[in-house]
Amino acid sequence: AVNVSAWLLKPVNQSELFDTLLAMLCGESPELTDQRQAVEPGDIEWQPLKILLTEDSVYNQKLALGVLNRDGHDLDVACNGQEAVEAVRRSKYDLVLMDVQMPVMDGLEATRQIRRRERSTGDHVPIVAMTAQALKGDRERCLEAGMDGYLAKPVRAAELRAAIREFQKPVEVTTEEVADATSAEKTPETTDTSGDTVAADSENSRVEPGSHSAGAPEQTASSDSQLSSGPASAVPSSPADEQHGLNDDVNWDQAMRAVGGDSELMKEVVQVFLEECQQRTDDLQEAARQGNLKECGRAAHTLRGALLTFGVGQTALQAEELEQRCRKGDSSQLVERSNALISSISRLLPEISSYLSVVDE
Repeated sequence: AVNVSAWLLKPVNQSELFDTLLAMLCGESPELTDQRQAVEPGDIEWQPLKILLTEDSVYNQKLALGVLNRDGHDLDVACNGQEAVEAVRRSKYDLVLMDVQMPVMDGLEATRQIRRRERSTGDHVPIVAMTAQALKGDRERCLEAGMDGYLAKPVRAAELRAAIREFQKPVEVTTEEVADATSAEKTPETTDTSGDTVAADSENSRVEPGSHSAGAPEQTASSDSQLSSGPASAVPSSPADEQHGLNDDVNWDQAMRAVGGDSELMKEVVQVFLEECQQRTDDLQEAARQGNLKECGRAAHTLRGALLTFGVGQTALQAEELEQRCRKGDSSQLVERSNALISSISRLLPEISSYLSVVDE
């Protein structure tokens, strides 16, 4: 017989792992049972949605796709507002998650164009803004453009799920579905013959509209922060502490909340962050050298959102200050300020990349 002290069912919940390790260290014997609540006939689950994710950052694509695929949603990706407008014209979606600052066409203009077309069709697709902007009036501008809600970046898994829940329909679990779920738990993990996995769906630098990605439904997490009825926003629990606490140590607890406690997704997110960070800092340096305030501000904006995921408030604040100066047309010491931000980010990269070696051990 195999000598096993405890077992956990994937995807491993962070609290379950902690409790199991603590019990073993204290000399206790963890119960060899699945600690998650069983699904019974009559329980309520939530119907998966067909969602269009509109996001130009590969890092943010990876994070959102990883979370939403686990919940069984049917996902398409657009990399800018123009692609989103075309995708909505071609297909019917239950929800559009719309980044605000993007190249080619921003999220505000994309929303306006979608709403203008809907006046003649009579349709209305819910659109929820996702943005790292922090300036007064940004939320109001999103709602005035026709958006139905607002999520502040960095978006955490629980907050993303809570926002989506506003547009989902409850579905009662049947006896047959419980039997299917029980059978599935006994089946070893396999890779789809098509090669489609969560990682593969968002691994390339860009995912074109119309490409599909679907994962197995997973019980969703709840959140106190969610969209209230009507136009509203789901706001991070303590954005001021995260950004303005001037703490530049990587907060892995905060980062894990962003991915819903999924260590494998965290590994993928870190890998993509390191790759995209190099490209974004190169873009920032070149834009600053050319005096291109628009591109400089866009690069700083994208970097800020990713940095907040890891809880590095001081460097994120540097990025925000640079972004706001660019938006106000202030080009004074543009190269110097950009280089200072790049230096701060470079100092963080070894600590962030160390997660990969820890996970692989």
